[in-house]
Amino acid sequence: MTITNSQSEFKDFFLTIYLNGCEAPFRYEVSEAEFTRAKRVFDTDKAAVAPAIRFFCFDTTEGLTVAVSLKDVDLIHYLWEPIKHRLQECPEDKELSEEIKLYFRGRAEPFVTFIETPEMLYALSIELDSNIDPNHAFIEFTDEEGEDIAFNTQHLMVFEAPTDQIEEGQRLVRGQEDRNNDQQGEF
Repeated sequence: MTITNSQSEFKDFFLTIYLNGCEAPFRYEVSEAEFTRAKRVFDTDKAAVAPAIRFFCFDTTEGLTVAVSLKDVDLIHYLWEPIKHRLQECPEDKELSEEIKLYFRGRAEPFVTFIETPEMLYALSIELDSNIDPNHAFIEFTDEEGEDIAFNTQHLMVFEAPTDQIEEGQRLVRGQEDRNNDQQGEF
């Protein structure tokens, strides 16, 4: 272990999110930029009264991409800790999980699974980050065993997935789009 400077020279930033019906809050360490963006999102009237299914999506410093249902947020506590230095594990010491977790309203435990491809995980994250049509509230994906899973976004409170897998899916999708564009330009 080595001692390093924290994200911001003198502060670490956290979002503690209390959801309707959940005893324990969800706490995430985030960058200063995500912290500030959360304040902007939750400072608008649209966040509280959005008629469509909407999620606030953000990345954590622990390597997760998170989507939180705006209609389920009861309280968000913006925290920062004045830490100049902290002990940090070397990257090779920390094993990142490839599982995704889906937390649903009324269920004590999350549904934990793996998605077949990073491209599919990227597409799922894009769907959650956009406006979801309430008439088509089910999102479907294929798990690592090739079996289909569909979930109701109207009941989803929190989605957690590894950021590196989503970014890998984005790279693969963009690479495929670039190859398709190159092929269309050929004679």
